[in-house]
Order: sequence, then structure tokens, then C-alpha cells
Amino acid sequence: MRTIDHDAARRLVEIQQFVYDFWHDVDTNGAANAPSYFSKDCRLAVSAQLEYSGQDGVKRFYSERATRGTRTTHHLISNLRIVPERENLATVNFIIVNFAADGRPPIQGLTGPAVISRVEAVCLLGDSGWQFESLSATPLFIGSEPYTRSVLADGKSLVEAKSDLD
Repeated sequence: MRTIDHDAARRLVEIQQFVYDFWHDVDTNGAANAPSYFSKDCRLAVSAQLEYSGQDGVKRFYSERATRGTRTTHHLISNLRIVPERENLATVNFIIVNFAADGRPPIQGLTGPAVISRVEAVCLLGDSGWQFESLSATPLFIGSEPYTRSVLADGKSLVEAKSDLD
């Protein structure tokens, strides 16, 4: 069992809030600030087939996702585990449950989450606060939502999935 002193507790809460703030931006703000949550040389892996590098890559991922049109998402985080590696570096693991569908809320007829993934992130404390150095998701369960299924189960790019479903 870990023992946590006052400074470590403060860092753990900062990282926890940082993770929650990121997903809040994704769900309520169309990920408009997403690139600022990542370091300049970051790696974002949405799945084994879908990986982006750098803040420009993060911006491209969320821009491609936005071409889908109005989409309602809500990411729920569970089993958050933060492992401090150094004062300015931590590994963060959690399960994310993503409810998603095209259209504005309320979404009707949803049969379950679009995807449940295991997420591993490396967070780095820099001059502007905590940032993701890497964020990697491994889908564990993929639901029946067509767009998510096309990207994660069929391995299509976001652009290919959009054109297939249009």
C-alpha cells in the first residue's frame, strides 16, 4: 500500500482534475482546447490503428472527428490510478466508458456505450501545468454505434468512416 504525503496528495489531485478537465472539454466544448492538454511532441493513440503525433496531430484528430457533424458524447472515467514516477511525471491508468451518437441530445434508442477502453497516459508537468506526453486507448468492448464501430472494429480512418456512413 502506498503512503502519500501532503505534496504527493496535491499532485495526485492536480493530475486527477487535469484528466477530468480534458474529457470535460471534449464532451462540452467539441475538444476546442484539446491540443493545449498535450505536449508539443505528444502521442495520441485512439486505437492500435489510429495514432497521431504532436499537438498538430491532436488538432487533426479532433478536426476530422468534427467533420462528422453534430455529435453527442459523454466520457465516464472509472478506476483512475495515478502512479507518480517523479515530481513532474506520472503514469495514469483508467477505464473510459464513451457514450456517443450523431445528433443533438437527448439521444434516443441508445442501447449502450459506443466503446469501453483501457487508457494509459503519461503526464508531464511543464511551465504551463500538466500535459499528456502520451495517451493511448485500447478498446475492450465496442458497441453498435456505427461510426465508432467503423473506426475501432473495422480499422477505418475517421474520414473513411464518415464517407461510408454518409
